Amino acid sequence: MVCGATLATLKVSTIKRHVQQVHPHSLFYSAQERQQALLSYSQTAPSFTHSEDCCSPQDHGPTQPAPTQPAPATAPATAHSGT
Repeated sequence: MVCGATLATLKVSTIKRHVQQVHPHSLFYSAQERQQALLSYSQTAPSFTHSEDCCSPQDHGPTQPAPTQPAPATAPATAHSGT
């Protein structure tokens, strides 16, 4: 069962604690209520998945590598004649 909240981690202990604290009533769902929740989730979950065409391209960051800065030019060494 998924409520749509974003959890810090997807560890089982974190998910279990979230359910116990926020949705304790769901622990007592009948088989029919669980089935209905699963059906509802399977119908709405695809709208929560990320798709590349969900946002404008600039929302996904640069599509090309950032240009690199050329190394600073160094002056060629000159020979001193000592005169």
